[in-house]
Amino acid sequence: MRPGRLALVLSATAFVVVLVWSALVLPDRVPSHLDAAGLADDWTSRTTILAFSAAMGLLVLVGTAVWTVRLLRAYRPPATP
Repeated sequence: MRPGRLALVLSATAFVVVLVWSALVLPDRVPSHLDAAGLADDWTSRTTILAFSAAMGLLVLVGTAVWTVRLLRAYRPPATP
């Protein structure tokens, strides 16, 4: 497996592991905002936090993969005759 593809697979696997772990350990109500003193002043559900985390993680993984493919295509060495 190519190093770039291996890095993408390892990153995706680590992301899924963290997401599953978060689903198991987060309480039903999760603080979503802290005031200047560090005290929670807004709360949200575990489902919302997990959905947001999944969406952002997927966006980063897909964006990284697309960016990498475009970068590799742009810097392809010229063909030799």
